[in-house]
Amino acid sequence: MEETILKVKDLSVKFDIGLNIKKFTAVRNVEFELKKGHVLGIVGESGSGKSQIALSILGLCDKNATVSGEVIYKNTNLLKLSDTQMNKYRWNNIAIVLQNAMATFNPYMTLRDQLIEPLVYHKGVSVQDAERKAIELLDLVKIPDVKNRILLYPHEFSGGMLQRAMIAMALICDPKILIADEITSGVDVTTQIQILKLLHDVQKHMGMSLIFISHDLGVLSKISNEVIVMYCGHIMEYTTMKNLIYNPVSPYTKGLINSIPQFDKSCDRLEFIEGETPNIDNMPAGCPFCTRCKFALPKCFTQKPNLKNVEEDHSVSCFL
Repeated sequence: MEETILKVKDLSVKFDIGLNIKKFTAVRNVEFELKKGHVLGIVGESGSGKSQIALSILGLCDKNATVSGEVIYKNTNLLKLSDTQMNKYRWNNIAIVLQNAMATFNPYMTLRDQLIEPLVYHKGVSVQDAERKAIELLDLVKIPDVKNRILLYPHEFSGGMLQRAMIAMALICDPKILIADEITSGVDVTTQIQILKLLHDVQKHMGMSLIFISHDLGVLSKISNEVIVMYCGHIMEYTTMKNLIYNPVSPYTKGLINSIPQFDKSCDRLEFIEGETPNIDNMPAGCPFCTRCKFALPKCFTQKPNLKNVEEDHSVSCFL
């Protein structure tokens, strides 16, 4: 039986944003497990709560956020730790690669200084040993002429190279879990494929578990073992990638899949999900997707469906 390295239970993230709204719920009662050596994909539209899940795992949500539930890493509930205690887990055990690498790096520090800092701080190794490890990782993520490029500043790299450097930085302390948040957004298709292959190779080489967040189901299909479909902070469907592609159950998931261009089929117009995402101050009392769903029942507007198993390794939040 495969080992579970991370277990998330009843995770909710609420924000106090004023505007006569008591609290806006960005993530509601999310539950999932991450197995050792597996890739878990999280997909959904902008504002579905994907990034807030990632930030809550690492204790990086904004100060106006209230996070509840459990995030269990090796029998430790990370949500119960102080910020000082949590610092021992960040980078050491769980690391994150963010979408905008240019905004992540300090423009006034060389790549060398930024890569060795986590290793010196968390592991207490010498600067020389840290630099040697940084060069090894930059070589692993296939940055050419490493010994010279490590002395450059972030603005001297292309977007694709910076993403590779960000992956190297996240791996500097040999984490057991890597969270990749929309790291293929904003790069061209060729670079996107290179980054996906790089992540796959590095994940296998280091034996890590990976949480890969994206709005692109096509991207996730190339790398994920399991996948969570998010909408307005709710899990709509949770299953293996194979099940999701060949046997989607949720009307929302079916809408996402049908909106992807099929190169083996001809059509005059792509399908799309009609309607708009509900406003945060006017969320439906029932299923969050009920206002856009073609199959909505009367109770869908008043009752929230729980996440239920429809078969082994396949759960869905839907009364149908």
